[in-house]
Amino acid sequence: MRRTRAFSRRLCEGIGAEKKILYHLLHHYHHLVYNKVMKRATMTLPDDLARAVENYQRAQEAPPALTAVVQAALRQYLGERGFLRVRRTLDISPASSGSGRHDVSQEHDRYLAGTRTPSQK
Repeated sequence: MRRTRAFSRRLCEGIGAEKKILYHLLHHYHHLVYNKVMKRATMTLPDDLARAVENYQRAQEAPPALTAVVQAALRQYLGERGFLRVRRTLDISPASSGSGRHDVSQEHDRYLAGTRTPSQK
C-alpha cells in the first residue's frame, strides 16, 4: 500500500486540484470494476491444455489474450448447457412514418423529460 500511495503522490505532484480529483475518481472506478463487477480467478492449466491454447494463439493473425480465449470457451460451454443467456443484438425497425420532429436525435433527453414539445424550436 505504501508503494501505491508514494506512486500516487509522485504522479500528482505539480498538477492542479481538478486533475488530482480526477485521478482519485479513476482509482475508485478501477477498484469498483475489478473488485465488484468482475470476478477474478487464478487458474492452473494442465500441460496439454496450455500447449493447445498456445498453439491456438500462435495460429491467429492477431493472437488473443489468454483471458479472451478462456472467456470465449466458458461462454460457449455454459451457453450450450443452458446456464448462460445468449446475447442478441438489438433489432430496431424504423417506423413507417416518422414523428414529424426533426430534432429528436439531438433533443431526445428533453423530449423524454417532457420539457420539449414539437412546437418549440
